[in-house]
Amino acid sequence: MAATKPNPQPATQHGRVPVSSRIIIAGAGAETTPVWQNNLGHKVRVVEAKYIPEDDVTGDDTNNFLLAVNNEGTDGTGTDVVVPAKEYDTGTDMTQFVSDDLPVSATVADTEVEIDEVLVLAKTVTGGGLALPDGKLVLEVLYV
Repeated sequence: MAATKPNPQPATQHGRVPVSSRIIIAGAGAETTPVWQNNLGHKVRVVEAKYIPEDDVTGDDTNNFLLAVNNEGTDGTGTDVVVPAKEYDTGTDMTQFVSDDLPVSATVADTEVEIDEVLVLAKTVTGGGLALPDGKLVLEVLYV
């Protein structure tokens, strides 16, 4: 079972604003967990995403995971892909306490988050999967 602890940061309506969530996903299976709700009182655009793991990950072609960030909207039915799935196969690794970049969608409309919309971290697996270490998902948003 996943647990997150949102950590909204003080914000202004100018410049980039970091928002983060503590991620705890047990085991090697697939899981989706809420990571952030736009409570900034203004529409924003996600301009950067990264995951900071608390342990190393060695990618594998047979048993691995993919990470994506999706916008579930305000009612859980949204389908926008804010961060397309990044696969941790052979040669795609994570290093303990080092930020791992998650490329943001090139489709600007998919990166926009309206007030009260919820973003989720979606972990899918290939083969037997691979454990995602606890860590922190950090998103940078820009007021639009």
